[in-house]
Amino acid sequence: MNNDNLKNLRGGGIPSKRKIVFGLFSTLVISLCAVLFGTHFLFKKPVNAQALLLPTETIDEIWNDGAFNKENLEKLIQTTAGTDKNYLEDIASLKTKLANPIASSQFAKQDVAVTFGGLNWMPTYLSLDNSGNPILTLWLTDSAQLSGKTYASGKTFDANGTATWNAGSNALDSPSSNYPDNMYGTSYIRSVVLNNGGSYKANYATDAVTPYTQYDGSVFSKFTMASKGLTQYLVQPKNVSWQQNQSAISQLHTSYNQPNDALNISTGFESGYDYTRKPGYTAWGEDYLWLPSLTETGDSDIYIVLGIW
Repeated sequence: MNNDNLKNLRGGGIPSKRKIVFGLFSTLVISLCAVLFGTHFLFKKPVNAQALLLPTETIDEIWNDGAFNKENLEKLIQTTAGTDKNYLEDIASLKTKLANPIASSQFAKQDVAVTFGGLNWMPTYLSLDNSGNPILTLWLTDSAQLSGKTYASGKTFDANGTATWNAGSNALDSPSSNYPDNMYGTSYIRSVVLNNGGSYKANYATDAVTPYTQYDGSVFSKFTMASKGLTQYLVQPKNVSWQQNQSAISQLHTSYNQPNDALNISTGFESGYDYTRKPGYTAWGEDYLWLPSLTETGDSDIYIVLGIW
């Protein structure tokens, strides 16, 4: 089987079926500068750290009653950047160290999770945002922890924490549509399930989208709604260079780039699968919580292909 059979976790190359079900291994990014000065934060793991192994250790909650627990946060940074400095007190040194990003395979300590906002996450990538600030990407450790939790009015996750990609769409791909069924920016899972709001493709026949307003009672509302006070510490994909320019051709050695991977790449796609000029394609660039791409996670199902993390 060649590399072109790799499937993008955000939907590129995935046949758009009526009820495609996905495990919600969603991601966030924390701005470490913001924690220090009380203003900003972000979250997403690698193929060796990406064999979906459960953590052997979990750092206690880092967010308590509207403030960060500095002791637990320091433990988190030590598992990634190391213990040679107190990096929360010396952000300048951390910025220098991150001239070359640190993937999870290079972390000082691996297979460590952290509780954040009541959910468990794995640190996956330590890098800089577009303004040169240190950011840490976190990836949800497992979707089963979402079992029974509410994501929209009257809707809860099943026992496995899975959810539909797009509701009520056609069984076939529709790349010629204004809103292809497998385009992440206008998907049900992005707008409704992850509580990012916006619009999603609800009916294949009309080639239109349905607006959705964020739900205050969602398990993800604290990560996606400004009124909850946490989004000021999170970084959006539009402010992260490797969210803008990641390439499956370069990273995974595929023949084509994958739709939904990058915000600003418009070349290297299979004929008909360049979605970058379609309305709503870049909507996820404004999100605080999103699904990772295969280019980020890598693949180890058939053979090991290293992703960015």
